[in-house]
Amino acid sequence: MATIGVVGAGIAGLVCAQVLQQYGHQVVVYEKSRGVGGRMATRRLAGTCADHGVRYLEPEGEALRHLLGVLHDHHVVRAWRGAIAQMLSDGSCHFLTPSRRYIAREGVNAVAKWLAVGLDIRRQHRVTAIAPVAKQGWQITFADEHPDTWADALVLAIPAPQAVDLLTPLTPLGLPLPVLDAVRAVEFSPCISAIATYSHEQGEFLDYSQAWHGIQFDTHPDLAWISFETSKRPSLIPDKATPPVFVFQSTAAFAEQYQDAQDLQPAGITLIQQAAQALYDWLDKPVDLYVHRWRYAFAQCSYPGPYIATQTPLPLLCCGDWCGGQQVGGAIASGLQAATYFQQKLGDTPAALSFHELVQALCDRYSAEPA
Repeated sequence: MATIGVVGAGIAGLVCAQVLQQYGHQVVVYEKSRGVGGRMATRRLAGTCADHGVRYLEPEGEALRHLLGVLHDHHVVRAWRGAIAQMLSDGSCHFLTPSRRYIAREGVNAVAKWLAVGLDIRRQHRVTAIAPVAKQGWQITFADEHPDTWADALVLAIPAPQAVDLLTPLTPLGLPLPVLDAVRAVEFSPCISAIATYSHEQGEFLDYSQAWHGIQFDTHPDLAWISFETSKRPSLIPDKATPPVFVFQSTAAFAEQYQDAQDLQPAGITLIQQAAQALYDWLDKPVDLYVHRWRYAFAQCSYPGPYIATQTPLPLLCCGDWCGGQQVGGAIASGLQAATYFQQKLGDTPAALSFHELVQALCDRYSAEPA
């Protein structure tokens, strides 16, 4: 069986790695950050947490629908009946039609952690270069002092612009130009997320059943989304009430102003000031404010297929939520189909592993782990 390197521990990378491992390949995942999940991100706070990437999960696509059903049965996620409002240009709100939404008590990142079980994941391993070496395979070079390593095949499960940086030096070495051009054509928009915590006194009139739990802004120049995170979960510390926590997410146009900023606090302050004008005047006076920049938040121009693959100069494949453009559901589908493609090229399994079979294997693995 082959040794396969997967660059990126987002949802597509985790699913692809799990399937390839189930086929019997030796799989190593290299992730530049300390965690897994990409935009399935959760910030830990005192007594609670906040989802500052993916806002919530909707059962888009058959695979994600099945996964959410299983995770609901295993008490990883639960249905969220939060009311989502849309704020119009005149400042009025109307409520969107209720739909099936899921959140996790421990934060949406719990889903990524569940998908990561049993994988060999090398965290804080930022890949800076890949190079084909005859009769040895792909040479993978990292930042910092991590030694180079090798793989028979590579999966780049990272945002397309980051993949372009790794692929461009390969064109003189045989990488087909149409592969690079296809990845280069994908475009992303950025987003800035601000997490703000408040005192009990500031939010004394708020409760879990307030009129809205999330607000979507369609015409605001700076704000795209506000969520009342406290409505998603009770306190994670028993017998201790959770103070109000809100997440504010920006428009792409606002985030583009801060693409090269070293200090993001001014961006976060501007967002909460705008929210204070639109909602409650005390929103611009948080106890704590944390700001995160997503350079590649949403694929605006996606690749139409589930992956981009080549056998030249060596087996290599790109996948992610930017392949197909369905965010979390698309990432799962991309990772699954990418692994199936590689298996057909590298192995000789008679039938493709279904996503249902993968999820069942993960359930069995969880059941086998000691409590």
